Amino acid sequence: MAGARIGVSHATLAGRRSLDRPTVHVLWTRIAEVVLTWFERARQRRHLAQFSDHMLKDIGLSRSEADHEISKPFWRV
Repeated sequence: MAGARIGVSHATLAGRRSLDRPTVHVLWTRIAEVVLTWFERARQRRHLAQFSDHMLKDIGLSRSEADHEISKPFWRV
């Protein structure tokens, strides 16, 4: 068996290589979108915390519903 080669196709090697540039770009774009969503969600909850009971009633929320939303961590929907 000296000199015998193990057959590995180029396609098999390509499937095992690290992520290519377009994939990495898509990954970083998605990460940025998620982080921006978290910032926006946190901003909206801070803003909701400033609403008076009257303003909450105008948008159809009770104080307890608003407090529940405000208490959520930024990563929770």
